[in-house]
Amino acid sequence: MNRRLKLTLTIPLLLIIISGLAYAAWTDTIVAQYTLTTAQAPAISVEKGFINLEHSLVKINVRNNDSIIVSTSPDAVRVFVNITNSGETPINTVRMDDALPHDWYWQPNEVEVQLIQQNAAIIEIGQPYFTASYDAGTRTLTVIVYNIKSATGKYLEMNEKIRIMFKMEYALKGQQLPAGYASNPPTYVNFSTATAWISGWSSSSVTASASFKTEIN
Repeated sequence: MNRRLKLTLTIPLLLIIISGLAYAAWTDTIVAQYTLTTAQAPAISVEKGFINLEHSLVKINVRNNDSIIVSTSPDAVRVFVNITNSGETPINTVRMDDALPHDWYWQPNEVEVQLIQQNAAIIEIGQPYFTASYDAGTRTLTVIVYNIKSATGKYLEMNEKIRIMFKMEYALKGQQLPAGYASNPPTYVNFSTATAWISGWSSSSVTASASFKTEIN
Protein backbone atom coordinates (compact mmCIF):
# COMPACT_ATOMS: atom_id res chain seq x y z
CA MET A 1 0.00 0.00 0.00
CA ASN A 2 2.84 2.38 0.82
CA ARG A 3 4.41 1.82 -2.61
CA ARG A 4 1.10 2.39 -4.39
CA LEU A 5 0.49 5.50 -2.35
CA LYS A 6 3.93 6.84 -3.21
CA LEU A 7 3.34 6.18 -6.92
CA THR A 8 -0.07 7.80 -6.75
CA LEU A 9 1.46 10.92 -5.24
CA THR A 10 4.61 10.94 -7.38
CA ILE A 11 3.09 10.56 -10.87
CA PRO A 12 0.99 13.80 -10.75
CA LEU A 13 4.02 15.66 -9.42
CA LEU A 14 6.18 14.37 -12.29
CA LEU A 15 3.52 15.37 -14.80
CA ILE A 16 3.42 18.88 -13.35
CA ILE A 17 7.22 19.17 -13.55
CA ILE A 18 7.34 17.83 -17.14
CA SER A 19 4.54 20.18 -18.20
CA GLY A 20 6.35 23.09 -16.63
CA LEU A 21 9.60 22.23 -18.40
CA ALA A 22 7.77 21.79 -21.71
CA TYR A 23 6.06 25.18 -21.32
CA ALA A 24 9.37 26.84 -20.49
CA ALA A 25 11.01 25.28 -23.54
CA TRP A 26 8.08 26.34 -25.75
CA THR A 27 8.25 29.90 -24.37
CA ASP A 28 12.01 30.06 -25.00
CA THR A 29 11.44 28.84 -28.55
CA ILE A 30 8.83 31.55 -29.18
CA VAL A 31 11.13 34.23 -27.75
CA ALA A 32 14.05 32.95 -29.84
CA GLN A 33 11.92 32.89 -32.98
CA TYR A 34 10.65 36.39 -32.30
CA THR A 35 14.21 37.67 -31.76
CA LEU A 36 15.38 36.00 -34.95
CA THR A 37 12.46 37.38 -36.92
CA THR A 38 13.15 40.90 -35.66
CA ALA A 39 16.82 40.59 -36.62
CA GLN A 40 15.89 39.42 -40.14
CA ALA A 41 13.84 42.50 -41.03
CA PRO A 42 15.63 44.74 -43.56
CA ALA A 43 16.76 48.20 -42.49
CA ILE A 44 17.29 51.22 -44.74
CA SER A 45 18.28 54.87 -44.68
CA VAL A 46 17.17 57.42 -47.29
CA GLU A 47 18.97 60.46 -48.67
CA LYS A 48 17.74 62.84 -51.36
CA GLY A 49 18.93 65.94 -53.15
CA PHE A 50 19.27 67.73 -56.47
CA ILE A 51 22.02 66.99 -58.96
CA ASN A 52 22.02 70.10 -61.14
CA LEU A 53 21.24 72.99 -58.76
CA GLU A 54 23.89 75.49 -57.76
CA HIS A 55 23.36 76.67 -54.18
CA SER A 56 19.96 74.85 -54.22
CA LEU A 57 18.49 77.63 -56.37
CA VAL A 58 16.17 77.73 -59.41
CA LYS A 59 15.81 80.92 -61.42
CA ILE A 60 12.31 81.67 -62.75
CA ASN A 61 12.58 83.78 -65.89
CA VAL A 62 9.63 86.17 -66.39
CA ARG A 63 8.77 88.40 -69.36
CA ASN A 64 8.72 92.05 -68.27
CA ASN A 65 5.72 93.36 -70.20
CA ASP A 66 3.14 90.76 -69.09
CA SER A 67 4.83 88.77 -66.24
CA ILE A 68 4.54 85.49 -68.17
CA ILE A 69 6.92 82.75 -66.99
CA VAL A 70 8.93 81.83 -70.07
CA SER A 71 11.49 79.40 -68.61
CA THR A 72 13.46 78.24 -65.60
CA SER A 73 17.19 77.86 -65.09
CA PRO A 74 17.91 74.98 -65.17
CA ASP A 75 15.14 73.95 -67.53
CA ALA A 76 14.38 70.86 -65.38
CA VAL A 77 15.45 69.91 -61.86
CA ARG A 78 17.22 66.58 -61.63
CA VAL A 79 16.40 64.71 -58.40
CA PHE A 80 18.27 61.81 -56.81
CA VAL A 81 17.12 59.46 -54.02
CA ASN A 82 19.57 57.08 -52.37
CA ILE A 83 18.08 54.05 -50.57
CA THR A 84 20.89 52.45 -48.55
CA ASN A 85 20.82 49.02 -46.92
CA SER A 86 21.78 49.95 -43.34
CA GLY A 87 21.35 46.45 -41.88
CA GLU A 88 22.87 43.00 -42.28
CA THR A 89 19.88 41.47 -44.08
CA PRO A 90 20.13 41.59 -47.89
CA ILE A 91 17.38 43.36 -49.84
CA ASN A 92 15.71 42.32 -53.09
CA THR A 93 12.89 44.85 -53.58
CA VAL A 94 12.61 48.58 -52.93
CA ARG A 95 9.77 51.06 -53.40
CA MET A 96 10.04 54.84 -53.52
CA ASP A 97 7.09 57.25 -53.34
CA ASP A 98 8.20 60.78 -54.15
CA ALA A 99 5.84 63.69 -53.44
CA LEU A 100 6.80 66.45 -55.86
CA PRO A 101 6.41 70.06 -54.68
CA HIS A 102 3.39 72.11 -55.74
CA ASP A 103 3.96 73.90 -59.09
CA TRP A 104 6.14 71.00 -60.31
CA TYR A 105 5.42 67.79 -62.24
CA TRP A 106 7.31 64.66 -63.28
CA GLN A 107 8.86 64.63 -66.72
CA PRO A 108 7.57 61.31 -68.14
CA ASN A 109 9.95 58.47 -68.96
CA GLU A 110 12.81 60.23 -67.19
CA VAL A 111 13.80 57.66 -64.55
CA GLU A 112 17.19 56.01 -64.02
CA VAL A 113 17.96 53.30 -61.45
CA GLN A 114 21.42 52.18 -60.31
CA LEU A 115 22.90 49.83 -57.73
CA ILE A 116 25.96 51.46 -56.16
CA GLN A 117 28.31 49.02 -54.46
CA GLN A 118 30.58 49.72 -51.48
CA ASN A 119 33.56 50.26 -53.79
CA ALA A 120 31.45 52.84 -55.73
CA ALA A 121 31.11 50.52 -58.74
CA ILE A 122 27.77 51.11 -60.47
CA ILE A 123 25.42 48.53 -61.96
CA GLU A 124 22.65 49.99 -64.14
CA ILE A 125 19.15 48.59 -63.64
CA GLY A 126 16.79 48.84 -66.59
CA GLN A 127 13.26 47.78 -67.34
CA PRO A 128 11.51 45.38 -66.90
CA TYR A 129 13.16 45.22 -63.46
CA PHE A 130 11.57 48.48 -62.32
CA THR A 131 8.34 50.36 -62.98
CA ALA A 132 7.52 54.06 -62.70
CA SER A 133 4.00 55.46 -62.32
CA TYR A 134 2.78 58.99 -61.64
CA ASP A 135 -0.38 60.27 -59.94
CA ALA A 136 -0.95 63.76 -61.31
CA GLY A 137 -3.59 64.50 -58.67
CA THR A 138 -1.22 64.02 -55.74
CA ARG A 139 1.96 64.76 -57.77
CA THR A 140 3.39 61.45 -56.51
CA LEU A 141 5.94 59.44 -58.49
CA THR A 142 6.19 55.76 -57.50
CA VAL A 143 9.20 53.69 -58.55
CA ILE A 144 9.41 49.98 -57.64
CA VAL A 145 12.51 47.85 -58.24
CA TYR A 146 11.02 44.36 -58.14
CA ASN A 147 13.93 41.92 -58.25
CA ILE A 148 17.38 43.37 -57.59
CA LYS A 149 19.07 39.97 -57.74
CA SER A 150 17.63 39.15 -61.17
CA ALA A 151 18.53 42.64 -62.43
CA THR A 152 22.11 42.73 -61.14
CA GLY A 153 23.08 39.16 -60.20
CA LYS A 154 23.23 40.05 -56.52
CA TYR A 155 21.14 41.28 -53.60
CA LEU A 156 21.51 44.77 -52.17
CA GLU A 157 23.98 44.15 -49.37
CA MET A 158 24.84 46.18 -46.29
CA ASN A 159 26.09 49.73 -47.08
CA GLU A 160 25.14 49.39 -50.74
CA LYS A 161 22.50 51.66 -52.22
CA ILE A 162 19.84 51.87 -54.88
CA ARG A 163 19.94 55.30 -56.51
CA ILE A 164 16.82 56.54 -58.29
CA MET A 165 17.09 59.66 -60.48
CA PHE A 166 14.37 61.59 -62.31
CA LYS A 167 13.54 65.04 -63.65
CA MET A 168 10.76 67.42 -62.69
CA GLU A 169 9.64 70.54 -64.58
CA TYR A 170 7.94 73.77 -63.59
CA ALA A 171 4.20 73.52 -64.22
CA LEU A 172 3.72 77.30 -64.41
CA LYS A 173 5.73 77.86 -67.60
CA GLY A 174 3.61 79.88 -70.02
CA GLN A 175 1.44 81.24 -67.19
CA GLN A 176 1.47 84.57 -65.43
CA LEU A 177 3.62 84.79 -62.34
CA PRO A 178 1.33 84.28 -59.31
CA ALA A 179 0.70 87.27 -57.07
CA GLY A 180 3.25 87.49 -54.30
CA TYR A 181 5.91 85.38 -56.02
CA ALA A 182 7.85 88.47 -57.18
CA SER A 183 8.19 89.89 -53.67
CA ASN A 184 8.38 86.53 -51.91
CA PRO A 185 9.79 83.81 -54.23
CA PRO A 186 8.69 80.38 -52.98
CA THR A 187 10.89 77.72 -51.42
CA TYR A 188 9.90 74.25 -52.62
CA VAL A 189 10.19 71.08 -50.52
CA ASN A 190 10.40 67.60 -52.03
CA PHE A 191 9.65 64.45 -49.93
CA SER A 192 10.55 60.81 -50.62
CA THR A 193 9.41 57.74 -48.67
CA ALA A 194 11.05 54.34 -49.22
CA THR A 195 10.46 50.75 -48.08
CA ALA A 196 12.48 47.56 -48.72
CA TRP A 197 11.69 43.81 -48.74
CA ILE A 198 13.34 40.41 -48.78
CA SER A 199 11.21 37.24 -49.05
CA GLY A 200 8.16 38.90 -47.54
CA TRP A 201 10.04 40.65 -44.71
CA SER A 202 9.59 44.42 -44.85
CA SER A 203 11.63 47.30 -43.49
CA SER A 204 10.09 50.29 -41.79
CA SER A 205 9.16 53.14 -44.14
CA VAL A 206 11.72 55.96 -44.09
CA THR A 207 11.13 59.52 -45.32
CA ALA A 208 13.69 62.10 -46.43
CA SER A 209 13.25 65.63 -47.75
CA ALA A 210 15.21 68.26 -49.66
CA SER A 211 14.36 71.86 -50.52
CA PHE A 212 15.41 74.57 -52.96
CA LYS A 213 14.77 78.29 -53.24
CA THR A 214 13.66 80.27 -56.28
CA GLU A 215 14.74 83.63 -57.67
CA ILE A 216 12.61 85.72 -60.03
CA ASN A 217 14.41 87.16 -63.07
